[in-house]
Amino acid sequence: MTMIKEGLLQLYYMLGRLKTFIFESFYSLLWYVRYMHAFHLHLAKEFDLINIKPQSLFSWHMGCNYFVGEETKSGRQIFVKTYKWQELSKREAKALEIINAYNSQNISLFPVVVAYDSTASFPFVAFEFIRGQTLKKTLNEKVMLETEYKRELLKQMILILDLLHKAKIVHRDVRLDNLLLTDSDNGISPKMVLIDFAFAIGVQSQSEHLPELQKVLNDKKILKMLGDGLNPKPFLWDDAYSFCKIAKMIDPHCDFTFPDEWRELYSKVGKMVYRHKLLY
Repeated sequence: MTMIKEGLLQLYYMLGRLKTFIFESFYSLLWYVRYMHAFHLHLAKEFDLINIKPQSLFSWHMGCNYFVGEETKSGRQIFVKTYKWQELSKREAKALEIINAYNSQNISLFPVVVAYDSTASFPFVAFEFIRGQTLKKTLNEKVMLETEYKRELLKQMILILDLLHKAKIVHRDVRLDNLLLTDSDNGISPKMVLIDFAFAIGVQSQSEHLPELQKVLNDKKILKMLGDGLNPKPFLWDDAYSFCKIAKMIDPHCDFTFPDEWRELYSKVGKMVYRHKLLY
């Protein structure tokens, strides 16, 4: 009986995911047909961003659309993300601006904002393009990672957390899909970049600058989704806790293999958390 119940729950979950995929794919295609031309003109005229092309069309979700293009002045490749709500583009750009103020060594652990607009019909943020792949894809490839490669990943998690804690920002959605791995300058060790700050939130001295978004204040569906199950519990977020769980995915024995790195990473758990009112 238990097996049947679990099977039905899995089927229900799969059907829900399929329904969401079909709806969001339809929404993405509709947006592309109706607005793409006007979006091209707006970016070219106001921000000198050209050759805008959709990226991963069927991975668009929650009203966010993804594009690649170029910046006219520098010629550098860019990644453009549009949002269903204007507040999200402003939130993402603001969060990265705050973090960058504490990044005195200019460590490349976060996306670099090229331009953003939260007032137009197409709220967006344009970033420097990051050439790499997600940590999720890397782990799914089942490739044996070198010990020092894994050690470097843990070290970069610590650096990311240090900057988040200094900036008094909780990312809330630290997950495998939101960690990009790209080659470092020496081409040997990895470089980790934490992306997607649309739902980041300020705590303590930053609580007024990055408060909870009104549109998600009581939206249990969105709030439960944030963290991808790597947060301590629903409506409670602790980025250090999430990174510790990810470290265990990278190496189940990382506390023994990398005792110093693990000790420092684990020591940050509970130091910077955000509890939503729905938790109480």
